[in-house]
Amino acid sequence: MKPDLSDYPPVMNVTQAAELLGLSPLYLRQLTRMGQVPAHRMGRQIRLYRDELATWLASLPRAEVGHDHRGDG
Repeated sequence: MKPDLSDYPPVMNVTQAAELLGLSPLYLRQLTRMGQVPAHRMGRQIRLYRDELATWLASLPRAEVGHDHRGDG
């Protein structure tokens, strides 16, 4: 089942965004460090904007969406 974006705040931390994307926080941090996911650094913290993530998700090829990188199976 797809997550409902409106259930998430407009500005998220890595843990919240990882839950939304179905990724582990560690893997999401790696992706942001590589510039593969839209994110903003605020000092030592990373913030991700819900609208930017929605646009990014819509731009991904279908094969990449839903690929499991949570590290739990």
